[in-house]
Amino acid sequence: MDDETRQHLDAMMNQINNQFDRILDALSAIRQDSDNTKGHVLYGLQENLTLSQRLTKVEDEIRRRP
Repeated sequence: MDDETRQHLDAMMNQINNQFDRILDALSAIRQDSDNTKGHVLYGLQENLTLSQRLTKVEDEIRRRP
């Protein structure tokens, strides 16, 4: 393989590696956003469950009053 071909292949490999790095960075950012979203959704569901339990407790107390 001559030097020109080797330089061309090295340049192509650098471009490919750079693009892979960009793709991996983008996927990592998407995964982190997804994990954050899951966390927010779970927090919201827990808050709704807590509120629902409190309302049920209040309703039960109101029903027990004479």
